[in-house]
Amino acid sequence: MSKHQYTALYERLSRDDELQGESNSITNQKQLLEDYAKKHGFDTVRHFTDDGISGTTFDRKGFKAMIEEVLEGNISTIIVKDMSRFGRDYLKVGYYTEIMFVEKGVRFIAVNNNIDSANQTDSDFTPFLNIMNEWYARDSSRKINAVFTDRMERGLRCSGAIPYGYYRKPEDKQTLYVDEEAAKVVRRIFDMVVQGYSYNEIIRIFHDEKILIPAEYERIHSPSDCRHNPVPDPYMWNSTTLGYIIHRQEYLGHTVLKKSKGVSYKSKKRVNVAAEDQMVFKNTHEPIIDEETWRLANKIKARRKKTPYTEDPFNLTGLLYCADCGSKLIRHDAQPTTREKMDSDRAYCCGMYRKGVNKVCTMHYVKRNDMLELIRKAIQRASKYSIINEQEFREKIMAELSVKQELDNSENEEKRVPAENRMQELDVLIGKLYETFALEKIAPKQYERLMSQYNAEYEELEALLAELSPRAEERNPKADMESFITLAKKYADFEELTPLMISEFIDKIIVHESNGIRGFGRKQKIEIYFNFIGQFIPPIPEEEIREEAEKQVAIQAEKNRIRAEKRKATLIRYNAKREKRLEELRLAAESGDSVAKAQYEEHCRKEEEKRERSKAYFKERYRREQEKYANTKALAEQGNPQAIELLAEYDRRRAYRKKRVSEQGKAKRRAEKEARANMTIITANA
Repeated sequence: MSKHQYTALYERLSRDDELQGESNSITNQKQLLEDYAKKHGFDTVRHFTDDGISGTTFDRKGFKAMIEEVLEGNISTIIVKDMSRFGRDYLKVGYYTEIMFVEKGVRFIAVNNNIDSANQTDSDFTPFLNIMNEWYARDSSRKINAVFTDRMERGLRCSGAIPYGYYRKPEDKQTLYVDEEAAKVVRRIFDMVVQGYSYNEIIRIFHDEKILIPAEYERIHSPSDCRHNPVPDPYMWNSTTLGYIIHRQEYLGHTVLKKSKGVSYKSKKRVNVAAEDQMVFKNTHEPIIDEETWRLANKIKARRKKTPYTEDPFNLTGLLYCADCGSKLIRHDAQPTTREKMDSDRAYCCGMYRKGVNKVCTMHYVKRNDMLELIRKAIQRASKYSIINEQEFREKIMAELSVKQELDNSENEEKRVPAENRMQELDVLIGKLYETFALEKIAPKQYERLMSQYNAEYEELEALLAELSPRAEERNPKADMESFITLAKKYADFEELTPLMISEFIDKIIVHESNGIRGFGRKQKIEIYFNFIGQFIPPIPEEEIREEAEKQVAIQAEKNRIRAEKRKATLIRYNAKREKRLEELRLAAESGDSVAKAQYEEHCRKEEEKRERSKAYFKERYRREQEKYANTKALAEQGNPQAIELLAEYDRRRAYRKKRVSEQGKAKRRAEKEARANMTIITANA
């Protein structure tokens, strides 16, 4: 049995349409459509209404409900006042009226335009009406945007949102005034980030101290401006809110406008505007944060997206990068069973290596303590050089930074231009594709496939352009150089490294794979890049090079001593265990154990063979030495100077060995004599 269908009457009114008078009101549209339906025999009707929503978007509650009914097969006819009520996007309107409704067998009627899909002659003019309706929406959007752009170019705020930490006076809606109570929280957030706190740690501390979140603070202190509903936990901050506060330039005293824009007048979706296209008006109100603290906090959070909880204040995650694959180095702690044998239980290695993805990279292992020492020395050397040789330092850094700035400026432009050109090409292709479809020169399925491909590529290009967002203003090389010198003088003659110093001085560190074997001349290249000036390697004084060489020799000697002691201790333990096993085996053999007796006899036989081989070896060695000595002596008698030197060395060694053997023999006999004397005394006493 066929499904019972009805006629849908659709009404829509946007805010712009309200300005045109009562003729377009929802009430009048409903009355007109009901009269038309009654006159033409459409008995079963149902209204679908969208009030105050633009026709450029199809994300409307009433419209979506009507389309769901169409897809379920419940609607036989759709009637609207005119094509503009249905929508103002000629591509999407064409899709619904010429593809979906045709496939679903739905009749479409626009009363004032005399369009009825049941009459093919009436439908031929429909695409042109759709284009005119979209042109109207585009023109209206362009005029509205022009008004907002003019206000923003004059530095006037167009949004009612106020940054946390500020408030506005009723008589002055444009100027921001510092809310000291909230400003204290903002300053504390920046200070904690600079000191190395993670967002999770800040959230935990604020919750324990019951500090209100910005939305709840606004609801209590400015209820008339608040657009938020009460939340279950008013003290539960989140990382998104903290990141939003850290990134806002308003805390520097600047007004930042045009931070986002609509993708199209057809959509309510907004995307971030590239930093260089934003409108920044400096020093428009009192700042809460100084520029150096703001820059440093953003630098820290930009390099460390996610910070694991750790009690270590020197968390280098996000600062170290692999030289081969570019991945961040992550923590690599020693296992509990081996930690006591290592001089450092914390290290870092390549993140890609740790993931184990096809082993595309190597470990790039570096100890945490070694890295901290390198950082300390690098900061000391660069700071000392910039202060002592200030003029030479200025000239060198200015030349390097000027070249780097030119390269950075051109890099994004090379990627941006092709992307923008391709987006313009896609706009043309999409327009031509719809015209081709409207003229029935392309199949519906092919049209949908091509349109989907074009839209996907367009979205990818939009995302690419959003990523190519350089800094809002290029840094001044001279200012960067002066900032580094000021920082160096601030920490002149420091001895102890702090986490804050690492954040202020270091931009990033590139770690290369090591060469050689651990403990045997292992070498590893480390590149340290400073804030403001990039990589800088000052000349190392000869005295420091000599001291470092002596230190390395001493370290290696100590390692060799420890290694020798370990080998000696191992040998002593081995011999003790061996002697113990042999004694147990001998006792078992003497007690009548046949298996033990056979094993002990086999051991004795092998030991005897070993002694015989040793005797034969030393006998042959002695024979060769005597033969070599005789040959050398014969050559010496013939006057060969080299043979004379060798003979003298042989005689010296033989005399030394003879003396040592004699002394050992005397010591042995002396010990035996003392032992016998002691035994005699013990016997006499007994």
